Amino acid sequence: MKSVRYSHYIRGNIRDLQSCINQFSEQDAGFDKKRYYASLTADGRLKLTVWPGDEWSHIDIGSAVQLPSGEEIKLDIYFDPKHHAKWGKSAYERLMNGLKDKYGFDIDYRGRRGEVSPDKEKSSVVALREILAAVYPDETSARRVVSDAGLDGRHISFTGQANNTWHAILQMAENTGKIDGLLDVVLREFGTNQELRNACESYRGQVQSKSKKSTERESQGTGSFHEAPITILFLAANPTDTTRLRLDEESRSIDQALRQAEFRDRFELEQAHAVRVADLQGLLLRYQPHIVHFSGHGSATSETTSSEVSRHVGTIPISGHGSDGGAIILEDNAGKSHPVMPRALSTVFSLLKDNIRCVVLNACYSAPQAQAIAEHIDCVVGMSDAIGDKAAISFATAFYQALGYGRDVKTAFELGRAQIDLENIPEEQTPQLLATKVDPAEVVLVSPA
Repeated sequence: MKSVRYSHYIRGNIRDLQSCINQFSEQDAGFDKKRYYASLTADGRLKLTVWPGDEWSHIDIGSAVQLPSGEEIKLDIYFDPKHHAKWGKSAYERLMNGLKDKYGFDIDYRGRRGEVSPDKEKSSVVALREILAAVYPDETSARRVVSDAGLDGRHISFTGQANNTWHAILQMAENTGKIDGLLDVVLREFGTNQELRNACESYRGQVQSKSKKSTERESQGTGSFHEAPITILFLAANPTDTTRLRLDEESRSIDQALRQAEFRDRFELEQAHAVRVADLQGLLLRYQPHIVHFSGHGSATSETTSSEVSRHVGTIPISGHGSDGGAIILEDNAGKSHPVMPRALSTVFSLLKDNIRCVVLNACYSAPQAQAIAEHIDCVVGMSDAIGDKAAISFATAFYQALGYGRDVKTAFELGRAQIDLENIPEEQTPQLLATKVDPAEVVLVSPA
């Protein structure tokens, strides 16, 4: 039986949402004798059921899951022909209005998602991650699977929540082309679990489809925009021998800014964390992005100081061509710092520019790298000095928010700098926009269809 799915993103904690749904249900039940029940499952998901009031059986109407950031919940509500008369839109609307008006929840309604099968829809990367976190909930079992699949566990944090651990494992497997091996290991152990098998096969198909996605070749003229979704490739590196940065907060803020924007359905945010120097070309080849965003550390050839945690790793001994320009810092195979020179970056982007219209280097002293890349890419953002975590996150959030509302690259850049100034951070002049091939004020990535 097919259903219509209504999706929502809700700021808050899943246990608070459970409590408020049940409280509202008790007060609202007298209207048409419908009662909602929200209960937590063993794997941490919130299951929503309704009792129609005229029979004993409960009807499953949706589910919710706490997103990895810990600050948002994804809630899906389903309607199907069989139960529509018993669980109607009037009850659904009262519930959502009650959560907003009575309990103050900030709800981002993502709209009707068409006719989908709930079982099939749940077979996404999120569903697979939840199932794997339930069957491999501890560090020992997760490490064993990673080892059996031939993955490098040194770049994965096993000490946090199981959902976050499996998010990192799946991402590493996909980035290194080992997703088939990982899923084969899981299915050898739990192949009789039909829900897990469905989730694995659905995710495998999603990865294969993504790798075969045809490349949209865009003309180099100004003022054009993509009808197909704009792919943003977020690359992050925080080697173990560098200061810890809030790169996860930056990616979360960018994702949230895009999801709240007018043209949110026109953007796809792909992420790769703990990026090694050996990964860079493969990621560009795989995703063929329109925007490349690097978040992490940069180095200069002279020592600097800063009053807060910055994205600067000090002086790194560098030899060879292009050393005067400093470097962005990726990871080596041991998770340590590996500087990447401007000349090397320029060569890579000259060969793999494909659809790329914009590159953002959100790292200290990245202006020389930006200048080298700008020889081949229309718009490039780099940092002329050290930049702190707060300023870097503020700039990126405002920049992508503006792009999500259809603004040109020049305006988005200026709004990013303005946001730093609004937050009273004295670094608004640090971001620099380089565009030697086009006028960035005429580069619009999305526009009304």
